[in-house]
Amino acid sequence: MAKHVRIIFLLALGGLLSSCDKGIINEKFAETGSPWDAKKPVKLNLAAPSEAVEVDLVLKHSTSYPYANIRYFVNLKVDGKLLRRDTLNYILAESSGIWLGEGSSSSRTIYLNYLPTLSPVKGKNIELDIYHAMRTPALPGTEKLGVIFARKQK
Repeated sequence: MAKHVRIIFLLALGGLLSSCDKGIINEKFAETGSPWDAKKPVKLNLAAPSEAVEVDLVLKHSTSYPYANIRYFVNLKVDGKLLRRDTLNYILAESSGIWLGEGSSSSRTIYLNYLPTLSPVKGKNIELDIYHAMRTPALPGTEKLGVIFARKQK
């Protein structure tokens, strides 16, 4: 009987772990510096995907971050050539002051959809140069910034 319970437990655990796969193809993280200097970009380099992907930015920040939003200037380059330049604004907290995203105590992580679809590109490397676009030149409370390439959900 105990053997059957262990087998059922292992099968259930395997199913649970396989259902957690978000289809991540590639991801890269870098520290922003604290405070994050507006003139110093966070540079993220990844291999160019061979299939269409969703692109998410991931921000890890402390609860001492002083704003309810964050703005970015993003330069997306393929093999050093500019493919696109974007200005982005993301909400990090509700108007009531409750932080969005995951985490507890003094650290929060939020996933921010950047590109719903990035088509395969001709090239080997993708570089994202991300600057913060907040009015404060030295932005306190940010810790890490990352990018995730994930398979398009069908």
